[in-house]
This record gives sequence, structure tokens and C-alpha cells, in this order.
Amino acid sequence: MLKTRYVAATIGLLIMIFIAVLFFLPNLQVEKATKGNTYTESVFDQSKVTTVDITLADEDLDSILDNPSEKEIVNAAVTIDGETVKNVGFRTKGNLSLNSVVQMGDSDRYSWKIDFDYYQEDQDLHGLKKLALNNNYSDPTYMREYLSYELMDKMGIATPGHSYMYVTINGKEWGLYLGVEAIEETFLNTNFTDGTGDLYYPDGTGSDLKWISEDIDDYTGLNLKTNDHSDQSAMIKMLDSINNGGNVEEVLDVDEMLRYFAANTALVNLDHYQGDKKHNYYLYEENGVFSILPWDYNMSFGGYSGGGGRRTGASDQNDGTAAEGNEDAAKQDDTEILGEAPNMNGGGMMDMSSNFMNESNINFSITEPVSGTTLEDRPLLNALLSNDGYREKYYDYLDDIATDFFAEENMTAMTTEIS
Repeated sequence: MLKTRYVAATIGLLIMIFIAVLFFLPNLQVEKATKGNTYTESVFDQSKVTTVDITLADEDLDSILDNPSEKEIVNAAVTIDGETVKNVGFRTKGNLSLNSVVQMGDSDRYSWKIDFDYYQEDQDLHGLKKLALNNNYSDPTYMREYLSYELMDKMGIATPGHSYMYVTINGKEWGLYLGVEAIEETFLNTNFTDGTGDLYYPDGTGSDLKWISEDIDDYTGLNLKTNDHSDQSAMIKMLDSINNGGNVEEVLDVDEMLRYFAANTALVNLDHYQGDKKHNYYLYEENGVFSILPWDYNMSFGGYSGGGGRRTGASDQNDGTAAEGNEDAAKQDDTEILGEAPNMNGGGMMDMSSNFMNESNINFSITEPVSGTTLEDRPLLNALLSNDGYREKYYDYLDDIATDFFAEENMTAMTTEIS
């Protein structure tokens, strides 16, 4: 009898444990699966303008404003929609835009960078480690960068979180900004299967991706951002393939890059790999295959005129410009292709609004989509467009963008909602 009671009690206990496991385990799994990834909705809520209140010592703020180009990092507390994170790194950000605001003399509306994990490695905001607050430099519409990221996202490109944010610093209103997620480990883990590959931010020697040698040290401008101890052999293999006739499908996510370059071309974004500066993009390698990632679109929609269109020596034929039938515009020399020079406003800030609808932007070539350089000097793009099949697919993506994203009805709806 005692034995029977013992067996019954044991069975009852096992049933209770089983029920408890069924009840609690799914909750634990959901928590594990979503922890660290909710910032895409909670921080970058595109249905509203998020409030960002930054508090720091007055002397630290004075030091930053006295020497903004130094990008001095100071300790601050940041409150986003009422949720405060203390002990974060805070500094100015930017290059051209930063220096231009410095030169104005009557403005302190710099772009800012917030590092939630600068002082505490394990600190974040719903998984977000770093946040950029972009001042929409030279953009009277405040929409260029937002719309550009929206197009990239629509084209299936891994795109940083982005939404509008209203910023105050020590109680003073600093104005409307675009908050943008930094491209680093958290972004990679959110957007890629593995997320532990090599991430590069090219800017400088080698950022055109032209072949120099088999020694990675010769490419000083490739700037590896993750995996400090990587031998970077995948990068050398990719450079060899696009420059020296290798199988690009072994080293590139070809379809992703065709979608990316179609979008970037449609946006006439020339402060980029396709322009004379050959920067403002990321390359990410996973299992030997490279993707290209979008970054810094405040000069899109023809906002950057540097480089003067196609360099002398590029084809002059008008076979595929964005608006057909303008042969005279396509045959202009570099000076004419540059179009109207940007106006200087306030001692340094360039007003690019006059460039939105000039002919050189409207008729930007889709067959040779470069500015201030040649297609041959941009081997990544050249390797793709030299293949007839890839080129046709690129044209198809451009057609989709023109008839869908840039359709009047869609653009009217988007810009009205943003406004």
C-alpha cells in the first residue's frame, strides 16, 4: 500500500514538473530570442517623433562646443521617450557636415553620436549599442536620408534602423534630427544569419577596391571594424576576383549588390563609392561572400556635386540616361555636367536645394553610373555591369524603382506622412 502511494506521489510530481516546463519554457525561449533585438521597434518607432533628452555637465558641453572638431567624448545621461540610460559616451560626429557647421560661426547644430557601451561594455538600450543623431545637413526637406534608407529597405538591403528624433541638450532645444543605428556587431547580429564575419568601412587608400597587391597592409583605407585578428584572406580573394577576372559569384552576393547599386544610382547618391570620394559604404563578409551596406545619405537626391559628373574619357553616348532624349546634356563636358554650384549659406553651410532638379541629376547616366571618375576605376561596380546578365538585372531593378518607389502616388503618400 505504501509503495502504491509512493508511486502515485512520484507520478503526480512528474506531472506537475511537466506542466511547469510546458508553461515556463516557451516564455524563457521567447525572452532569449527577443532580448537585445527590440530596439528596431522600441527606439526607432517611425510612427512618431521620438524625444531624446541629453544631460551632461555644463563644463563638458562648453568644452565640446568650444572645440567641436576634436570629437571629444564626455559622460552623459540619455533619456529616450522617458527611459534613461546613464554613463554613456557622447560626442560630435561627421566630417564635411561637422566642419561646415563649425565654419558657420552662428550655429551649434552638430550631428551627434551616442555610445551606450562606451563606459560599460555590457550596457545597451533594448540591445542598441550606438546611436547617430544626424542633423540633416544641407537638406531643406529633412527627408533625403530617411527616404534613401526606406528605398534600401524596400530593395531588401540590410538597412540600419532610422526614425525622426527631437533632441534637447541640458534642457535646451537642439532641433529635429534623424536617429540612425550604427553599423557594428549589434547590427550584424540582427540582420545576418551568423553576424560574426569581417566588417569594413572603406575610406582612403584601397577604398576604390582597385588591385594593389596580395598584401592586405597595402590597403590602408579598408578599415577592418570587427575581428581584429582576421587574416583578411577573404578580402584579398574578393579584390583579386573583381579586378583580375575571377568568379565573382564565389565572393559577392551578386543579386544583393545589383539591388544596392540600382537604388544608389536612382538616388543619385554621389558622396559614395560611385563618386570621387569613394567612401560612405560598408562591406560585410560572411563565409567568404561579401555584401555592401548603406551609410550616410544626407547628400542623396543629387545633393553632392563634387567630381563634376563623368570624368573625361567616359562614354559620351546617351544610351540609358534617367530621362531619355537629352543628348546635349549627355555630351556636356565636366564643367557643364557639374551643373549649378551649391550656394554657400552662413559662411560655410552648403545649400544643396538648388541641385534637386537640375538636368545633370535628372539625366545621371544609368549605363555609367559614376561621377568624377570612370567605371573602370570602380572595379566592384564594373565587374557587375560588365556582365550582360547582371546588367540586365540591374536595369530591371531600376525599372522597378522608377515605377514603384518613385511612382507619384507612392512618393506623395510617403512625403505627406513624413511631413
